[in-house]
Amino acid sequence: MNDVAQSIKKLVSLKEITLAFIQCSEITDKGIENLSESLKGHNSVQKLNLDLSVCLNITDTSLESISSCLGGMTYLRDLSLSFEVCENITSKGMGSLSCGLKQVPGLEALSVKFSSCNFVDDLGLESLVKIFDQFVSLKTIDLHFKMCKSVTDKGLRAVGCILKKLKSIQNIALNFAGSEEITDEGLDYVSESLEGLGSLESLVFHFFSCKRISRVAVDRLLGVLMRSAALKKIYLDFRWCFSILDEDCEEVQKEIKRFASLHNISLRFYFDSKRSY
Repeated sequence: MNDVAQSIKKLVSLKEITLAFIQCSEITDKGIENLSESLKGHNSVQKLNLDLSVCLNITDTSLESISSCLGGMTYLRDLSLSFEVCENITSKGMGSLSCGLKQVPGLEALSVKFSSCNFVDDLGLESLVKIFDQFVSLKTIDLHFKMCKSVTDKGLRAVGCILKKLKSIQNIALNFAGSEEITDEGLDYVSESLEGLGSLESLVFHFFSCKRISRVAVDRLLGVLMRSAALKKIYLDFRWCFSILDEDCEEVQKEIKRFASLHNISLRFYFDSKRSY
């Protein structure tokens, strides 16, 4: 990692940086600290993609280091950070990351992934999303909290509260698959937030295996989407949501026909892929 950090430090005119260290078990907080220090001088960077998925030895300290390097990236417009299956990361680390994100208000696209981080909960999710309203140019948001067992309806309420303020948003992707504490109430919070987002063009929802979500909430979501004039793409995944029955899917299939203006629509409700719509 030190060699990588030294090489990056010398390339001061870079506008785009992509670093993937997926499943590198030897990387520790010290390595990420060195990497972050090397990134601090890159004021011209416009796009940063850092993937540390399945780096099992990094902790909240690494998020603090990454947060510290964001402040100097004045021209940063596109940021993607992945910490999926980093089992030592907690909500405290997400709070530290939020402090760094506050320093890049010019973001137009943001992707943050904490899937299967078992110590991430509603408090961490809320600390992350509550700052999003300062990103006045934000057009694309991608949040992955798949299999985060401690995320509940309260966390989705925080997401919903902030989404309704993002009037320029064009693309929304949310992945809360396998979060079994999420119910109709949580999905309703998000659905209601979409009202009035007149620029929304693409919506991708993954609630696979959220077993407490029923057709009632899905119907309310579809009702909101039907009134979204700019919408061109919908992807909804509710497979293994056992509160959605066969007859429910047949009724939803009829509703789909009312989305004639959409360029791309995909709705998945069954655990058997042959029966998806």
